[in-house]
Amino acid sequence: MTTIATSSVLGKVTPRIDGFERVAGRARYVADWKAPGMLYGKVVLSTTAHAKVKHINADQARRLPGVEAILTFEDTKVQWSQGDRINARFAIADKVRFAGEVVAVVAAHRRDIAEQAAEMIDVEYERFPTVFDSKAALGERAPKIWE
Repeated sequence: MTTIATSSVLGKVTPRIDGFERVAGRARYVADWKAPGMLYGKVVLSTTAHAKVKHINADQARRLPGVEAILTFEDTKVQWSQGDRINARFAIADKVRFAGEVVAVVAAHRRDIAEQAAEMIDVEYERFPTVFDSKAALGERAPKIWE
């Protein structure tokens, strides 16, 4: 097992192998890479902390030239697991449990088009009670995030 005392890297000066390229403006970043047929993605995030997604109107965004696809919970049921073996979560939610949960995804031929389309999507929520205090969240009368 390597310890700090025997490490070949920790505590030692290591050369920046990309330093010159960065300073000269020639370094390539992920945003610089292009591939044939590449699409840009933009996610639409929930604006509320606890709600059921009643309806998503993406009709206007779908008609925007350059938009290839828009996915919502109605289009896909991809199960998403982050270690939770009891509750089924989905990559695109029809019930949001925190502000910022993904409710739609846009794919377009240019980044600005994807961003514009995402802004055009209207999400209608049925809002549920929320709790923002950890002690209150543990209370018997606290709203349930999972049924």
